[in-house]
Amino acid sequence: MKCQTMPLRQMRRLLALALVPAVLSAVNPVGATSATPAAKAQKMATMVMPIYHQLVAFRAPLTFQVVHSNDNGQSFIQEAIPRGESLDNWSQMITVTGAKGMATQPRATPRLLAEMIAGGYQKACPSTFRATKVNEGKLTGGDAFTVLVGCGEVRSGAKPVSEVALITTIKGEQDMYTVQWSQRGPTTTADKLFEQANWLQRLSALMPIKVCQRIPNEPAPYPSCTGFSTR
Repeated sequence: MKCQTMPLRQMRRLLALALVPAVLSAVNPVGATSATPAAKAQKMATMVMPIYHQLVAFRAPLTFQVVHSNDNGQSFIQEAIPRGESLDNWSQMITVTGAKGMATQPRATPRLLAEMIAGGYQKACPSTFRATKVNEGKLTGGDAFTVLVGCGEVRSGAKPVSEVALITTIKGEQDMYTVQWSQRGPTTTADKLFEQANWLQRLSALMPIKVCQRIPNEPAPYPSCTGFSTR
């Protein structure tokens, strides 16, 4: 089986910058809790990000650290991985993106955005690609679509790996957002790529994912969105 020459992470970056733009001006962890078994019982904290016109909140492991971010003026992508790992060799990654003004486009929907991202995966590994719809409906603050996609074999540096991503796309009032949790492992076939039940637990660990109104001059940790306050 022939591996693709472009690393899947690089492909995902290109997709994010071209299709899923965003600006994250801050990340503020509050309210630590324990994760589900799928997240290896890691301590989780609520992350709140002012992204363009609204706030985006979700939970992420406290052991993750931001290792890459890019802002091209209209787009932003931020990636976080477990401490001690590198962009050349990581086991898990949480990616957050947003698209300024994308929600105002007539055909823009969370499902369409998810399909665009999934299409990038399929191009990277046509023979080992797999995708499954997880959920479609409303989250607090907007319509959302969650899909599980993956490649049984893609190239990561000098060695091939498998990669699975749980992708939630959200339509805000003016902007579109994504929260993605990816995991790498040994190469495998498409039918053995993931167990959906395990990833549903990971989705539960990320919850609540929500989009909130920005209150003028409200400081972190944005209690209007999280319910937490430093007072």
